[in-house]
Amino acid sequence: MAFEMPRVSKPEDVGFSSQRLQRMRDAFQADIDTGIVPGAVVLVARHGKVACFEALGRPQPAAGLGWRLFLERRERHILPD
Repeated sequence: MAFEMPRVSKPEDVGFSSQRLQRMRDAFQADIDTGIVPGAVVLVARHGKVACFEALGRPQPAAGLGWRLFLERRERHILPD
């Protein structure tokens, strides 16, 4: 079973700006679109609460893996039962 941190309804609830987080996501997406990186997982948290958690692009584009399958495979090796 994976551990889940509590999420906030608005990033402002923990002191983050929604607009700035969107700019950060846009910057990652621009790097993905230009081929600098194939993908990224963005996790921003404060005081134990998640303000932003998003997977962008693909972890292994040549293999055709999406993030969900990639993370599920990794989770089996990283997280204890």
